[in-house]
Amino acid sequence: MYWFSLLTSGHTFDENNYELKLKYILFNLMLIFNAVMVGIMVYVRLNRGEYPQAIADILYVFFGILSFVLARKSKKYFPSLIIFVIFYSYLVTSASFYTSHNPYTGTSWFIVLMIITFFLRGMSAGIIIFILSQVTMFLIIMQKGNYSIENIFVSMIPFYSIFFFMLFFEKRNNEFKKILEQQKEDFKYRANYDYLTDIPNRALFNDRLMQYIKQKQRSEMNLAVCFIDINKFKNINDTLGHEVGDKVLKELVRRLSTQIRSSDTLARLGGDEFAVIVDDFTTKEDIVKIVDKFFEVMKAPFIINSYTLEVTLSIGIAVASKECKDSNMLMKYADKAMYDAKNKGGNQYYFSTH
Repeated sequence: MYWFSLLTSGHTFDENNYELKLKYILFNLMLIFNAVMVGIMVYVRLNRGEYPQAIADILYVFFGILSFVLARKSKKYFPSLIIFVIFYSYLVTSASFYTSHNPYTGTSWFIVLMIITFFLRGMSAGIIIFILSQVTMFLIIMQKGNYSIENIFVSMIPFYSIFFFMLFFEKRNNEFKKILEQQKEDFKYRANYDYLTDIPNRALFNDRLMQYIKQKQRSEMNLAVCFIDINKFKNINDTLGHEVGDKVLKELVRRLSTQIRSSDTLARLGGDEFAVIVDDFTTKEDIVKIVDKFFEVMKAPFIINSYTLEVTLSIGIAVASKECKDSNMLMKYADKAMYDAKNKGGNQYYFSTH
């Protein structure tokens, strides 16, 4: 656990920040690896008497430790730290290539830098580092002139191979991210909307109802819930099948949706039970006008798979009192009123007397 905390700079990440978490781990692994490897090079250079190069390496290790410490301070420093580390790594890598007597050594550091840049800053930054690396190596080679063409060509093969691989990887990674984001959006949508009718489900309805109640407490607006049930819907499912029943539900939603206002919410609670949140009304008569429209659009028969069906509703209405703070209690009142309407013969509405 200590090592994991070390690699994540002591920060915690939720499931939505998984990519940032991986970047922190890669970032800190790179700093630790570079500090160890360059620290060894410092020892070797000091023994060889290569003091200018050793000083440059010591500065590189110092900046790495500084970046490691700053990354633990706050997440807000992280994007700037990545740019800072890439910049000074590019300078040190260029110096290493210039002082190296072997093109393979210098090229390998540029390859590592390019890969790290692709992962930490994305395709655009990776391409920039690739171009800068090519220009830098070309200028150094032209100035020194002590590398053979064959050695230069061979040393560049892995460089270009990895570059094109990273382009391909980044492209596929972006495609995967888009698919993953779409799946998240679909999952979020399905968690809040009914799969059959594409209107809010019980979870979203309850959430909105609570928001309306909180708003009512602040602004003293009027609020009511209409609990809607289809009369004898079970008979339709049992005699004609669930396919016909599903089409009845869809047609019902289509008709009711044409009669609700943009500020109201129509939701399917489950089975043949629906509910409507009605706000911004003055008197009970305003609610009655809306409910009467529901009954009006239900008068036309439902034509489903060559069947002609007469579909009627029972509607219970509960108006929130000034002291109302519990959405469950308001729904309980509306549900009871709906059963009162059903017990009186159905195809009518009934106001809760709570």
